[in-house]
Amino acid sequence: MRLFFAIDITEQDKDQLAIWQEKLSHENEDQKNDSHKNYALVDKNNFHITLSFLGQVTDEQYHQLIDKADQLAAQVRHTNSQIIELDHLGLFKKPKVLYLGLAQTPNWLAMLAEQLKQKALSLDIFQEARHYRPHITLARKAKVLPEVAPLNIKLTVNSFSLYQSISTANGVKYRPTKTWQLSEHL
Repeated sequence: MRLFFAIDITEQDKDQLAIWQEKLSHENEDQKNDSHKNYALVDKNNFHITLSFLGQVTDEQYHQLIDKADQLAAQVRHTNSQIIELDHLGLFKKPKVLYLGLAQTPNWLAMLAEQLKQKALSLDIFQEARHYRPHITLARKAKVLPEVAPLNIKLTVNSFSLYQSISTANGVKYRPTKTWQLSEHL
C-alpha cells in the first residue's frame, strides 16, 4: 500500500475549492496564452493537505503509525473545529504543481506534521528533509503562476486520515484507511 497522512477537507470546502479551481482554469483559458493551458486539474475528491508522505509500508510499520496517530489526535483534539486560511496561489516549479497555500502554519498543524514525520523516520520510512509547507494541490503540469486577486479562503478542519493512494485507469484515487477526529463537537 502507498500511504500518506493528510488533513481531510470537508465536502462543503471541497465544493468551494472546486468552484475556485474552475474559475481559475476558465480565466486562464480566456487569456489565450498557451503557457497557461494544459493544466491537469486535480479531482476535488482528492483535495487534502498532506501531513506526511509514507510510500510503501509494512504491516508492522502500519500498526505503529496508527498507534502514534491515535496519541497525536488526542493531543491535538480541540473543543471546536479548527479554521485554516489559504491566502496565496503558488507554483512548485520542478514538479509543476499549482497549489493554494498558507502563509502562517498553525502550531497544532506544524506539530502534527512534525510528529508524524519523526515517527516515520523512527520506523526507517524515508521522509524528505525540506521544510513543511502545507498546501492543497489544484493542478499538475502547470508551467507558470497565474495572477490572481488576493485570497482569503477559510477551511474548516475536523479530522485527518491515513490515506491509501490507488492507481486506476481514470487516475489516482485517495481512500482513507483510518480517520481521526480533531474536534469534540461534530
